[in-house]
Amino acid sequence: MNLSMADVGKAYVVDSIRGRDKVQRQLGNMGLIPGAQVRLLSSLHHNYIILLNQTRLGISRELLDKVQVHPQESTEEESEIQGGFFRENFT
Repeated sequence: MNLSMADVGKAYVVDSIRGRDKVQRQLGNMGLIPGAQVRLLSSLHHNYIILLNQTRLGISRELLDKVQVHPQESTEEESEIQGGFFRENFT
């Protein structure tokens, strides 16, 4: 699924980046590479904020449509840690 279709607040893992070399390079420079863990924080008018490597990034829907992801399967302990980080820094 595309990252732009992801549920807000859930963790995902990047599968692949589609698009031309320039787009792949641009997203790769941001850290969106296969295997990276990412969380969609919010969406507003085709603009998105994602959490990637403890950094919030603003990105357009056009670019997020190029990022293929799958839900991250985590243990209950990891979810609590990630959830605590999410609540602590973004409320």
